Amino acid sequence: MELILKPRKVVWIAILVFCAALTAIGLLMILDRDARGWFVAPVFFIGFLVGFGALLPGSSYLKMDRDGVTCSSLFRKSSLRWEEISNFGVAYVGSHKLVGFNYSDPQKMQRKAALLSATLSGYAAAFPDTYGLKAEDLVSLLNASRLARMIANKG
Repeated sequence: MELILKPRKVVWIAILVFCAALTAIGLLMILDRDARGWFVAPVFFIGFLVGFGALLPGSSYLKMDRDGVTCSSLFRKSSLRWEEISNFGVAYVGSHKLVGFNYSDPQKMQRKAALLSATLSGYAAAFPDTYGLKAEDLVSLLNASRLARMIANKG
């Protein structure tokens, strides 16, 4: 069985509108000969492009299937087999909740990025979105899918 979750579009539309407005403000600053506009306009234009890219069909999703989980963010995909993940949990980045996970392989857990992430959030890595679910609900779904596959592999 395959399940594909997609991010909420309303969030990306809000980011798109916000960045478009600030890009326009940056351009107006440039026209008013305010040098800060040369920083504001390009930075928020990049944010606008990211928001636009996130709204393109197929650019962002989380797919769970019998083999594992695949995360796509702005068309960049990464996949992990269920056996490569030791656990999922709620990771806090400031007040923002994400779904974090740890690797089964101790060598992957010792990588600098994983150590830093684990120090900050308690997890070696995290998904960039909760795909329209509460973080706790997505954690439950992922842990149940992982457990079901691990049981099926032993049987």
